[in-house]
Amino acid sequence: MFLFQLVVLFVDFTILQGAPNMMHYGMESVRLAGFDGPYRGRVEVLFGGQWGSICDEGWDVNAAKVVCRMLSLSGGEPITGAWFGKGDGAIWMSNVNCQGDESSIYDCDYGEANWCSHQQDAGVICEKTVNASMSIRLTTGDNRTYGRLEIYQKNKWSTVCDSLWDDLDAVVACRMLGFKNGIVYKVRPGATPPAPTLMDFIDCVGHEYSLADCSVINWEIHECGDAGVRCS
Repeated sequence: MFLFQLVVLFVDFTILQGAPNMMHYGMESVRLAGFDGPYRGRVEVLFGGQWGSICDEGWDVNAAKVVCRMLSLSGGEPITGAWFGKGDGAIWMSNVNCQGDESSIYDCDYGEANWCSHQQDAGVICEKTVNASMSIRLTTGDNRTYGRLEIYQKNKWSTVCDSLWDDLDAVVACRMLGFKNGIVYKVRPGATPPAPTLMDFIDCVGHEYSLADCSVINWEIHECGDAGVRCS
């Protein structure tokens, strides 16, 4: 018994406290800590107003990609073994299981980290999103959650053609606007002031951070309907 207590004194275990049933408390946030660059570091998540780390058990590239996406970055290389230094306080998640297309790490399956040490803190290496400079906006609807989609490129606002425009494309557009979900919104013909159409036949997989990361078959198309989105 004495030997067991002595061993426990030298083991950096953190027991979860104050997180019954891992409730979200209405707050979802992630940050990088202990970093040695602007796009890499130890992953920390927020529960009940307290920041804590993630155990690296099961930590993989899918989870890393989701974290980078939450930070408006691309890429996602999983780092294990507290490479960016050990955290302190709680370890909120373990055995995180993401598909890779989630918009938040909180949407992935995960368990409690009762037996994880801060020596197992998970980290990521992200990349700067190359196409993050593309700006979009919604017009003619409520200008916030739904409406006609417009993009700003070549020093002007232009619309997106609704040819093959689907819910996967809408999800990406809504993600750029800070929402989790999106569906196609049908723009009524003649209900909006005309604008030049810049992009046609957009093909998104659904996990992209920007429409500029999706496949675009044609540019500078001028005769088609306008694409719209409804975000939530």
